[in-house]
Amino acid sequence: MSGNPYDNAYAVDNVYGHTIALLKEYRISDGDGVHLDLAAGFGVIGEVVQSELGRQYVGVDLDSEGLRSARARGLEMHAHDLTLPDTFSFIEKILAGRRVRSISILDGLEHIGTASGLLDVIAQLCRSNDAHVVVSVPNVTHQDVTHKLLLGEWDYTVSGLLDATHIEFFSEKSLVAKLGAAGLHRVGMQNVELSQSDQHFPSTHPALQDGTTLNSFLRYVRESAESNGRVNQFVWSCVAGPAQASHLVDSTDVQDDRPFLTILTRTQGRRIAELREVFNCLAGQTSDDFEVLVLGHKVLTSDQIQVEQAIEDNPRWLRERIRYVKVDHGGRATPLNVGMQSARGRYVVVLDDDDNVFAHWVEAFLTSERRKPGALLRAVATMQSVDRVTVRQVPGIRAIGSPKFPYAPSFSFTSHLVSNSTPLMSIAFPRGIFDDLGMTFDETMTTTEDWDLILRSAAIVGVEDSKKITAIYHWWETEESSRTEHESREWQLNHLAIDRKLDALPILLPIGEARAVRDLVTGRAGNGGDEDHNSAVQTNTHLRIGLLRRIATILESRSWRIQAPMRALSQLFGGGPALRMSDCVTYSTDELASTIQKLEASRSWRTTSWMRRARRVQ
Repeated sequence: MSGNPYDNAYAVDNVYGHTIALLKEYRISDGDGVHLDLAAGFGVIGEVVQSELGRQYVGVDLDSEGLRSARARGLEMHAHDLTLPDTFSFIEKILAGRRVRSISILDGLEHIGTASGLLDVIAQLCRSNDAHVVVSVPNVTHQDVTHKLLLGEWDYTVSGLLDATHIEFFSEKSLVAKLGAAGLHRVGMQNVELSQSDQHFPSTHPALQDGTTLNSFLRYVRESAESNGRVNQFVWSCVAGPAQASHLVDSTDVQDDRPFLTILTRTQGRRIAELREVFNCLAGQTSDDFEVLVLGHKVLTSDQIQVEQAIEDNPRWLRERIRYVKVDHGGRATPLNVGMQSARGRYVVVLDDDDNVFAHWVEAFLTSERRKPGALLRAVATMQSVDRVTVRQVPGIRAIGSPKFPYAPSFSFTSHLVSNSTPLMSIAFPRGIFDDLGMTFDETMTTTEDWDLILRSAAIVGVEDSKKITAIYHWWETEESSRTEHESREWQLNHLAIDRKLDALPILLPIGEARAVRDLVTGRAGNGGDEDHNSAVQTNTHLRIGLLRRIATILESRSWRIQAPMRALSQLFGGGPALRMSDCVTYSTDELASTIQKLEASRSWRTTSWMRRARRVQ
């Protein structure tokens, strides 16, 4: 070792070893030939190329110290300034008719710059020789660099990620664009990862120390958004192909013609009358700054025809804003993620095919965005029991009872840690959480995927409340719904999964939540603060108490206890465990209502209905 900062040793786990691995893995052709190493430095890979690949090593560089070192070891080295316009003819001359089998340029582009046309030369050599090239550059978006930059620090060093001689810096996105503009396309990669780079200083910096909450939070946000936080050097294998257009973005000339809102409507094609009602609601909106994606999830062909007809029957202006997207795989969350990828709106909201919204629904979200752009936008939904009816052979739905108001007008992150009081149609997500933070609906969850995403995104971008009632959440009494399709135990397991996920993450509490935490700790919750919130909490509490009382009435009834032996026999043959009142105490409002529905539909309850009728007669 010479003491030169660029004279580094070969190792299987550094950029040189990873380069050799890629050269072996993506070997396009065998036989005699040359490996051309551009910006070769000290020719560190030369001996390994010749011994393990069986190719003649030819290096090109301008540094005299590196040239002397490599030549002293018997390697063929040539002095040339790779920024000069005659680089291609120079290389042709030194090759003297020898065929290039592979090329490498390791940690050279950041010193040379891509404006020199060197990448065009490399692409031309790859095409004419049927060769491939391994490119490596430092990753300027390593977490040590970005964490310090976030706090206003940018430290040039003698070598490393922020080498003072670098004239161009690369992220994954910018490197893909630069290579693509020359017609070079990545086919493999073996990046070098380091949790602590040469920029990991000072050791006392709170953003760099693993034990700090700040570091944990920054890593969580970064790793969700992009996976290169620990990548120290990009090491890619590329082949030549068509060149791609490349241009620098002029921030003063960016035209954003997105609609305000993308509405995602999931449907399985079984509720056509309800889907038509959704379209009627959208046709009456006071703001038409929206588009609609109808997400047909595992829809049968016969049902899809009806869905498409329902779309076609809309007024022309609305029909032109609706796109049908077929999704024939995955669970409940899959069509939502597919819809997010196709959405054009600045915000995205989910309106399923069995719920209704009022005329000012879109307008309420739009007004909230003006107050707090980029935050989650939350309105309020009512809940109403409904049933399906047919009148003169025309299907429809009817309300059963008066609307209930179980959802708080104001969003409380603290309260949402316990249970969800925000139905999906009453909250709009900013597209930035998907595009820039990498958040998606968790497709491993069979229920509560909405609650999970609301909590994760609210902790990052916050929530803006409109406090306006804009939607009706339909509570199906007899029809299938997510409550009836999934067992109570399944809901509980998903709740626990959310708890574990949140327990593993650093969480920022939105402004104002400190008071809610103090009230919980001191026992003052409900005795002050936001009157609307407290009123809604009390309403929700009364609703829960009523549902718990109904479950207790069933479980303690004489007719239920008489059927205990039959239920015990059923359990012996694989039936689920007996429901205990202690289990229900932890259930959400939705789970309690679903439990009542299942109890009342059970054989134990139905077969003893005569006993309850007789008791009422007496």
